[in-house]
Amino acid sequence: MDTQKPSAPNHRFSTLQLAVMLSIFLALAVPSLVGFVIERKQGETRAANELEQDLARASNVLALSLAAPLWELSTPATEAIVRAMIQDERFVSIVVTETGNERPFVEVHRVAGAIEGVLARETPIIRDGHEIGRIKVEMTLDPYLDVTRERSSRNLLLLGAILVSAWLAILFVLKRKLIDPIETLTVEARRLADENLSAPIAVDESTELGRVGAAMEYMRRRLLETFGELQEMNRELAEHAVKLETRVEERTAELQNTLDSLRSTQTSLVEAEKLASLGRLVAGVAHELNTPIGNAVTIVTAMDDLDSELESMLESGSVRRSRLSEIVQRTREGHGIAFRNLQRAAEIIQNFKQLAVDQTTDMRRHFDLAHVIEEVLTSIQPSFKHTPYRIEPQLQSGIAMDSYPGPLGQVLTNIALNALIHAFTGRPNGTIRIACMAEGEDMARIVCRDDGTGMDPETLHKIFDPFFTTKMGQGGTGLGLHISHTIVTGLLGGTIEVSSVPGEGTTFTLTLPRVVKG
Repeated sequence: MDTQKPSAPNHRFSTLQLAVMLSIFLALAVPSLVGFVIERKQGETRAANELEQDLARASNVLALSLAAPLWELSTPATEAIVRAMIQDERFVSIVVTETGNERPFVEVHRVAGAIEGVLARETPIIRDGHEIGRIKVEMTLDPYLDVTRERSSRNLLLLGAILVSAWLAILFVLKRKLIDPIETLTVEARRLADENLSAPIAVDESTELGRVGAAMEYMRRRLLETFGELQEMNRELAEHAVKLETRVEERTAELQNTLDSLRSTQTSLVEAEKLASLGRLVAGVAHELNTPIGNAVTIVTAMDDLDSELESMLESGSVRRSRLSEIVQRTREGHGIAFRNLQRAAEIIQNFKQLAVDQTTDMRRHFDLAHVIEEVLTSIQPSFKHTPYRIEPQLQSGIAMDSYPGPLGQVLTNIALNALIHAFTGRPNGTIRIACMAEGEDMARIVCRDDGTGMDPETLHKIFDPFFTTKMGQGGTGLGLHISHTIVTGLLGGTIEVSSVPGEGTTFTLTLPRVVKG
């Protein structure tokens, strides 16, 4: 490179050179920048169209995938599907709501806060031709725009390279006028790039490039100020990060405590339902034992009178053979009657002993379905004793089960007593029919049907919701049918369905595997 200081050209020639440089720059830069802007806008438009298509496909796929778990009210299964989908960085949030319920069933947000370029789509979730919920999906344009920006950056770099090449050519032609001062400014610029900002830039402000150097000196001072501000901001950010981490840890501990409390409450509610079932069982025992024990007591009392009579005859010495034979015969008959009644009481106690074990534990065993249902109906029969309502069993015997009779009995008890409380309001009489039958080789079906007042669609929709009851303040907790649904669909591995017609009655249908998995 020629470093000899060139002779100063006249002002006219210098002006011409600058004009040529400006003309070339404008000829290259303006069309390139216009094309760059148009291409970038087209890329953003294409990105928006692609996002709309992907959003529609994703919403439809999720609506199909979530139909089954939402119908079964399985929060874990629903949340698993949603979280698997939202791993895609394009997703912002997915909200699943149940029809008729304003609160989200499952709500997952991948990114918190406001995001630009977000498209949303709401799609119904259909099950058997009926809408059971809706899913709202939000996706962001950012990933598409990143690709567009990357492509634009490459184009911009290419444009810059072209412009730099043109400028280098012009500088080569005009190097005697500009190159040496530019070299000086380049050295200073490199020093600034190396963050060496302590020494000022020495420039001659009498020349045009000198004024550029003065601008660089101004930039150096501003950079010094900016670096100081950035260091202060970094310090504040570090302090804020520590505080935020502490708050997150505290909030996490609070949420864990809340979760533990909810789990404890759930366990207590289940145990309370078991105790309630046990109370009904005790009432049934008392009712069933009353008759045989009462008969035995009556016979024993009569035999005591015969013993007193025999004793008086012996003391007076007026024992007659015929009367003695009569007393012996009546005593023998009384012993037989008392023995049979006490034997019946023992059988009742043995049956209720097994029923009590079943209802207070989650023990799995082999049993006959009809036999267990009969035991359950016996335990709740006292609740119907002083009412105009009755239970009619229609049970198919010989249905062998390998399941959990206790939880099954709890479910049947809840359904029957719920019908007693709610189904016959204002009715002078009513009947609950409970039937069981085999459903193929592997399944069994239990149908509980009443001829009561029935339910409107709104009540029917909420029948399995926790804490929902139409007898609030009258002893109802709103947990019986919710726990029953949880037991049937969870522990027993089956399904429970309910149908109702206002004025005609309500039907609960349980479909259970005869051998529980696991």
